[in-house]
Amino acid sequence: MHLLVPCIVAVLGIHGINRQVILLYGSLPSAVINYVLTAKYTRNSELTVSIIVLSTLLSLATVPLVFWLIR
Repeated sequence: MHLLVPCIVAVLGIHGINRQVILLYGSLPSAVINYVLTAKYTRNSELTVSIIVLSTLLSLATVPLVFWLIR
């Protein structure tokens, strides 16, 4: 999803503060509510936790990079 957001913004021709907000929001990690839903509906909650942890760790690099790129 991280690489898809800049492509969508470019294709749609979004500029200015809207572009910055969308790009920043696209760099944020997965929400923990995903785990709650997978646990409730007895799906693969271990995979969900792995994705949440990985996306959170990756966001340590992607969020500052996006801040640098959009200023």
